[in-house]
Amino acid sequence: MAAAYGVRLIEDAVEGSSCPRCGYACAPAIPRCPACGGTAVAARFDPTGRVWSATDVALSVAAFGPGTLSYVDLDGGPRVLVRGTRPPAAPGTRVRLVASESGMEVEPCR
Repeated sequence: MAAAYGVRLIEDAVEGSSCPRCGYACAPAIPRCPACGGTAVAARFDPTGRVWSATDVALSVAAFGPGTLSYVDLDGGPRVLVRGTRPPAAPGTRVRLVASESGMEVEPCR
């Protein structure tokens, strides 16, 4: 298990929730849909997707840093924020979320 801003990677899937009423997807899981107010249900999303944005963080802030922050649009799922130690991937790069000693990393798909 790994975590990044509440996002959990378990058994090669990202745990989250989705709304049966409007289709809104979220990770980490939440009880109510922020888009329509409906009851959200547990969902699992594929850990692959495309980098939306990424950056290096050179300073230590609270419990994080230095490192990398990456927003990843998961295939068929939500956009998640992942912090890691590897150099950031360019926007549009196909990636996979993987567990690591530091929590979770973004790894380019091969």
